[in-house]
Amino acid sequence: MKSCMRKIMTIGISLIVASCILSACTKQPVKVSATNTAMGTVVQETIYVTEEKAGAKIIREVQEELERLEKECLSWRMEDSQVSKLNKGAGNQEGQAVSEELYRYLEEIWQVSEKSRGALDVTIGSVVRVWDLDTWATCDEIEQSGFAVPDREVLEEYLKNTGYAKVILKDGKVYMPEGMSLDLGAVGKGIACDRIGMILKSGKDIKGAVISVGGSVVTYGSKPDGSAWNVAIVHPREEGSYMGTLSLQGEWYVATSGDYERYVEKDGKRYHHIMNPMNGYPSESGLCSVTILSKSGLISDALSTACFVLGEEAGLELVKEMGAEALFVTTDLKIIMTEGMNKYFREK
Repeated sequence: MKSCMRKIMTIGISLIVASCILSACTKQPVKVSATNTAMGTVVQETIYVTEEKAGAKIIREVQEELERLEKECLSWRMEDSQVSKLNKGAGNQEGQAVSEELYRYLEEIWQVSEKSRGALDVTIGSVVRVWDLDTWATCDEIEQSGFAVPDREVLEEYLKNTGYAKVILKDGKVYMPEGMSLDLGAVGKGIACDRIGMILKSGKDIKGAVISVGGSVVTYGSKPDGSAWNVAIVHPREEGSYMGTLSLQGEWYVATSGDYERYVEKDGKRYHHIMNPMNGYPSESGLCSVTILSKSGLISDALSTACFVLGEEAGLELVKEMGAEALFVTTDLKIIMTEGMNKYFREK
């Protein structure tokens, strides 16, 4: 009799445990959303987690990491950042030691610079600041009337202190010639997305997420219903509209560079923030928007700038070499894609 009772109790406990496991497995993830600012841009987050408290924790971790990344590593404006210190110490014959983190980023950036034959060049900080388009683009129409195109002689003088090939990366140190100034704006948001990706992968409570840092996006995991993440491709000439969407499953990194993001119009000509390192002027390659899809935020961001400068033919060759996918929009609004991008893009 006691043996039977033990069997009944064992079966009962097993059923309770099975019921608890089944309940945990079928519990739907909670959607947590937030909009913050970091690194001079808007950060939009949608995360699916096991419970709301876990989502709030991830959002806090993301914000803290982006603030750390800018303050300690990437900013040329913040005095204590490593990039700012590199710029101030340019010309130091003994080189300047940087963290393993920044050194790794610089190595990847220089690889893209070499493969793109200088179309991506983060040593043009002094040229970017002469134009100061980030400031002018935020002015109203009346204020923008005071914008003046820098003199060619001035630009040529500043260009003498640029050139990625003049920089040496060796044994954890950076050797920069005097007068050179780094600006990692072309890759900063992509690096931020890579860091976000690491946070997402470390969180056992996270089921899926889509997070944008300005024009750069990271997707991770999946939605509760299994549907794809939809990332809109902005229409470069119709404000508030889009060309189509990328439908993505799992972990991806998307970056877009366009002449519509930060620009000033003067005498009927658009002067945008994506500089051609060869001549110091805003790039005129026949493209007005470049979107890159890859498994790396830094590479996506770097390629979107490099391809914008290179133009259609050379840009497509570079993307293929780097193992990424691309969608270009020409100045006459023609869409050009790599073969692989066709699998993800849906035109509006």
